[in-house]
Amino acid sequence: MAPHPNDVLVGANLRLHRHAARMSQTDMAEHLGITFQQVQKYEKGTNRLGAGRLLTVAHLLKVPVSAFYEGAKGGMAKDSPPLLLLSKRDAFRLAEAFSKIENQRLRSAIVGLVVDLSQR
Repeated sequence: MAPHPNDVLVGANLRLHRHAARMSQTDMAEHLGITFQQVQKYEKGTNRLGAGRLLTVAHLLKVPVSAFYEGAKGGMAKDSPPLLLLSKRDAFRLAEAFSKIENQRLRSAIVGLVVDLSQR
């Protein structure tokens, strides 16, 4: 059976906030007393995070529990919330680096280049 969309959303947000905290799956697993494979399953939505574990993870990452539900609408996850894109490691790294570029003309040129490359 496929994971529930809300479990996928929580997992994607977990991954996003773990990356933002610059924490590896292994480091997180050690803090939680579980295997890194279990962290992978949480991030894919294959295994659900229970309420107690979710609270522990929120404290570990220094985010509110509600951060894991960002992108949900009316109790159900949207098909593709914007934050889901950033849960991918390369997208997160790109966004993080891009945000450090102060020159607006250079930022526009980079956006143009990426858009152009994506259409090939």
